[in-house]
Amino acid sequence: MNKSINALTAMILLSGLAVSAQVSAPRVGGLAHIWYTQMLDSNLRHFDSQSTGFRNANFQNMPQFKENGFSIKRIDLKVDGKISDDVEYYINIDPTISNSAVLQDVFIKYKMPHKIELMVGQFKPFQTFDGFIPPADALFAEYAQLANLFSGRERGAWLSKGFGSPEALSGRLHVGITNGYGKNNDLNSQKDIVARLDLNYGKRHYFGGYALQGSTDQPDTGGLKAIQFNGANAPSDEKILDNKDNTSHCGVFYNFRGDKIYMSAEVMTGIWGRRFFPSVYASAVAPASLRAHLDQAFLSYVGVFAYDINKHHKLLARYDYMDYNHGDKWYSDRSPYVIPSGGLAGDYAPKFTEITLGYTYAFLQDSHKAANIKANYVMRSKNFLYPRPGQTGEQGGDSLVVALQVAF
Repeated sequence: MNKSINALTAMILLSGLAVSAQVSAPRVGGLAHIWYTQMLDSNLRHFDSQSTGFRNANFQNMPQFKENGFSIKRIDLKVDGKISDDVEYYINIDPTISNSAVLQDVFIKYKMPHKIELMVGQFKPFQTFDGFIPPADALFAEYAQLANLFSGRERGAWLSKGFGSPEALSGRLHVGITNGYGKNNDLNSQKDIVARLDLNYGKRHYFGGYALQGSTDQPDTGGLKAIQFNGANAPSDEKILDNKDNTSHCGVFYNFRGDKIYMSAEVMTGIWGRRFFPSVYASAVAPASLRAHLDQAFLSYVGVFAYDINKHHKLLARYDYMDYNHGDKWYSDRSPYVIPSGGLAGDYAPKFTEITLGYTYAFLQDSHKAANIKANYVMRSKNFLYPRPGQTGEQGGDSLVVALQVAF
């Protein structure tokens, strides 16, 4: 992997581009999202105590869904600019994040001949279509499940090459390496290898795909320990350690942008590996694990339709599906997700569906993202909460979200 980093460094040194002595003034911008959420079932108030453990895409990371009331969902403060025509920078922070990880994005982009660009820093690692849409341009109050799970920031380097004609078929190929440890410095020598292809056919059709290959993010100095899987056919510690939480996924997407109609579709699948209840750990105490198989896979897909009534009013609909154990893999003699009897009897297979219906009013007809109000009705499958006393069967709950956005 050091050879890859050295090659990227050499490419900069050999490019021979002149750097202008004139530094442009930085541009300052920002975004504010203020929510009001109304739960349509009081079950959501008990998520922390009744959760089956799989619904971490929205609720565990989005506490706004757990209670009625006003909340500041996001504040983005960003600065970007140019050191020269060939060197750019971008910094973005979100002070609403409650820990020290308020820094969202920070990177330096270096432009080279033949439409080649190098980007180094911290940023979303070019995964998913929905999660890569800037927050100011997002159609719904919240991203889809797959975007929330797979578009977290990483530290690394990207090299990309543009090609084609904007009037016909054009695009950009990206390849990169990242630490694979979120917004942190790495703890081991393993790196994620990531690739993405973005294509445009004219101004209406946008499509492409992406892939990632990685492994554990734990310190790998010979002290790793194996999680114990349940079932008579569970793998040995040696097999689990050799696997090193093999992590891989890939996805494809298509997006149509018409005068009044907007449509998009995305499918993503892969092996969970370290991204969902890791199977190896370096701490003194084993972390909780709900993975049923070493090679447990996922499948997620999302479809969006939007219609512009006019420049102020927009109607939207989204179908969003996530299967946390695609292919039903487990080592036990029966499904670990089915509780046949007792007070918690039910089928808790981790397959979750969200249908979101939305309406957006834009205050300015020439800029949809500058100021708008979104009203989203989120209908969820009822299988992510255990029943409380007095209830029977799988539980869930819907939400009404009203979001006010201002971007500058």
